[in-house]
Amino acid sequence: MTPWVPNVRWLVPLAAVALALLAPAAARSQSTIYSGTVTSGGADWKTFTFTVEQPGAIAAVLDWDNAAANLNLNLYKPGGTLVASASSATARPEKISFNATVTGTWKLGVKAKAGGTANFTLSVTSPDPLPPPPPPPPSEIGVAADAGISQFTTTWGANVGDYDGDGRPDFVLVRHSRVSQIWHNDGNGHFTEADAGVLAKDDRHGCDWADVNHDGLLDLFCSHGAQHGTGTGPNELWLQGPAGQFQNHAHDYGVEDVYGRGRHVTFVDVNHDVHPDLYIGNDSPRPDGIASPNRLFINQAGTSFRDATEYGLDSEVGGYCAHAVDFNGDGWQDLVVCGNASIHLYRNDAGTGFTDVTTSLGLASFWRDTEMADFNGDGLLDVAMINIKSVVVRLRKPDGTFATTPILKRTLVAGRALAVGDINRDGHPDLYVLQGASSSVPNNPDYLLANDGLGIATSFTDVSIPETSRGRGDDVTPIDYDGNGTTDFIVLNGADLQKDSSGPIQLISFP
Repeated sequence: MTPWVPNVRWLVPLAAVALALLAPAAARSQSTIYSGTVTSGGADWKTFTFTVEQPGAIAAVLDWDNAAANLNLNLYKPGGTLVASASSATARPEKISFNATVTGTWKLGVKAKAGGTANFTLSVTSPDPLPPPPPPPPSEIGVAADAGISQFTTTWGANVGDYDGDGRPDFVLVRHSRVSQIWHNDGNGHFTEADAGVLAKDDRHGCDWADVNHDGLLDLFCSHGAQHGTGTGPNELWLQGPAGQFQNHAHDYGVEDVYGRGRHVTFVDVNHDVHPDLYIGNDSPRPDGIASPNRLFINQAGTSFRDATEYGLDSEVGGYCAHAVDFNGDGWQDLVVCGNASIHLYRNDAGTGFTDVTTSLGLASFWRDTEMADFNGDGLLDVAMINIKSVVVRLRKPDGTFATTPILKRTLVAGRALAVGDINRDGHPDLYVLQGASSSVPNNPDYLLANDGLGIATSFTDVSIPETSRGRGDDVTPIDYDGNGTTDFIVLNGADLQKDSSGPIQLISFP
């Protein structure tokens, strides 16, 4: 419930009221405390409104500091009818107990009948709000078959992008050590393969979409793993032609990085020049001792890239994840990188360089994947992080640091990847938690956690999702493939951890 009082300078600050509202409630009721000042002889009642969403008991206790004063308390049901009052000339405190059978906006009034000025407190207990409706049930695993993308295969990841500009999300399916595929969304809940065979079998890993040469068409960059670090593995830059065909121009653009053990990559706007720049997370070390640092490439007016070592990001920290995000809202894209030993949050200093602010903002230790989203609706990006043993969500505080105590912490046995979306169109970011293989279970169950949107008291509720025990959990990607406004998820289960590690592709859909 949310109290409202018109024109009241005597009321406690609204922030304090909000904190009281969001405090943990009893099993069947919730309590709110108000305070104020009244003076006898005044004509007006001090009024408080609150919402009753389901029948239940209302209890109000009015107390004050001036024993000589006499305060009265009235309770009005929706529509303004007086239903209960406490107006004894000698009672202190005044109390009202009433069983509410009508839902809607109720009102309490406080007035001083005699005795001068008194500072009062009013404690109100009312029925709990109705719980938010559960998210709609997801479609069954067969949606992947209906959408034309059902396969039992080795995988690495999926990257969404509207490559043909028709307003419908397409995606590239990266099938590690097999032919990768570009899937075109036909707008009828179905995908067809585009430019089949162009992404030939190779040691392909992370990919990302961007309009590299600023011609209005999305291009595709994919990293390569250099044959487990024992050979060379030139990366690929697939520029799209006007007929929707793709050609590899990685050599021409200077982004082959032949000795880099390519893992996760992201395009990032470093300098606001409309030409997307590129960050490559590389695994390290190589068995042969050759350096395999991460790379930041600055786009040279759409004609080539240069390795921008002066930004200080070409170091061997690893690349379990790489995300471009403006975490501090200053208009400049920053970088979040999951390194081999620790997460790294690099702040973009207005295009002139990057500063590692990980420790100063309260983040540290190893995390395999991260997502940033405003989970509690305060306008600040919070962080979700996952490693093998746990997933946590930590809120960002007004001073820019991240709270030490997480609002979500769940123990895992094989945490691997995260995805954020809105599964029920309520505007609150929900969280998909993907698990992979553990020592005893090839494919541990995933979790889909719905955000209840309760501000600083934000919590998450488990949502039932279709599960598969086949294969090994690999990665998850959000996509609204049917354009209905809810987030669906491409779930891959073919993590290439050993020979014959294929698994099913799932498409989990919400109406």
